[in-house]
Amino acid sequence: MRRGLLHHEARLQADLRVTTLPPGMDPDEVVLRNPEEWKAIIAAAQPVVIHVMETLARGRNLDDPKVKSEVAAEVLPLIEDVPNPVERDAYRQRLARTLRVDERALAGALRQPPRPARRGAGREKPALVANAPAAVTMAHRTFELESRILSFLLRQPDALHPLDRTLLENQLSRLGAQDFEHTDHQLLARKVIDSLEQDELDPHQYILYELPDTLEVLAQKLLTPMPMGEPTSDQLIENLTNDVLHLREARISESIAQLFFLQEELQEQGEMGRGPYHEMIIQYTQTKGRIDRALSGPVKAKN
Repeated sequence: MRRGLLHHEARLQADLRVTTLPPGMDPDEVVLRNPEEWKAIIAAAQPVVIHVMETLARGRNLDDPKVKSEVAAEVLPLIEDVPNPVERDAYRQRLARTLRVDERALAGALRQPPRPARRGAGREKPALVANAPAAVTMAHRTFELESRILSFLLRQPDALHPLDRTLLENQLSRLGAQDFEHTDHQLLARKVIDSLEQDELDPHQYILYELPDTLEVLAQKLLTPMPMGEPTSDQLIENLTNDVLHLREARISESIAQLFFLQEELQEQGEMGRGPYHEMIIQYTQTKGRIDRALSGPVKAKN
């Protein structure tokens, strides 16, 4: 009876923590041989949740929203299986710091129910799955914003001039390829900008002539007729400006959140004072304020 209880307890503890035992040795053998030795092993062992979290994150690009999503999808179920609510909360905070996302986004990902399948509907894109972490939802939103911006610019390349004027009037930098996260979008944006910096060809002709074969399909997709009809020149400029401002607002908000997490990590490690991220947080917050002010008023087309 005693051996059975010890065996059960040893197995439970071994399941909850990653232990290092001599090859071929069973946990209950250690318990029976020397209970104090087993306690020492457990005390030095790493909880499974942390082990999985660190293993999945090691060597991966945690700036990539898809990687954040994958790690969260693996670790969150383990956290929810932890019986102690205080430990669950601590693990969730640690995961949020590791992924540099808002802890509320992780909680929201768990609360969202799965979306029922629709008859005849095709397989949904991963970014649209209802129970995906918020990082993926944000990645989808910024991807769609980038696509719309390029769609407008391909239709009317010279709309870049009034857009840049509006940005500069609000103490914001001109639109550049660096505003786009996806490589194909960056290349396409570069071609649009280049088309306006030369005067040998019409911008549309230049883009068509210089467009690499690998971007032709993307360009054709972006030029697909809009469901609600083609916008007028003024409408296009207003929509373009709003989308660029919203894209920048989303990106800078994420950067500010990441800087706060880095600052908190330093404080938890005993680093006191403002820390190296303080000035960056101030600068980013000021830039976000200028973006918010630009968005708060009506954006008028300025040809």
